[in-house]
Amino acid sequence: MRKEYDFSKGTRARYVVSLSEIQLPIYLEPGVQSFFVSEARKKRQDASKFVNTLLKREMRELKKAK
Repeated sequence: MRKEYDFSKGTRARYVVSLSEIQLPIYLEPGVQSFFVSEARKKRQDASKFVNTLLKREMRELKKAK
C-alpha cells in the first residue's frame, strides 16, 4: 500500500445506490409461482406486472378495511 493516495480527482458517492432504487427479491413457493405465471400468460401479461397489480388491489382493500 502507498503511504498516501491522491483523491483530488475523485467523485464522492459515485457508486452509491439510492435506497429507493433497490428492488427487494421476493421468493414465491413453486406452486404459487407457477399459478401466477400461468394466470399471467392467460391474460397475456408479464408475470411481474400481473402480481404487482394483484398486490396493489390487495393494498387498497386493506386500507379500506382499516
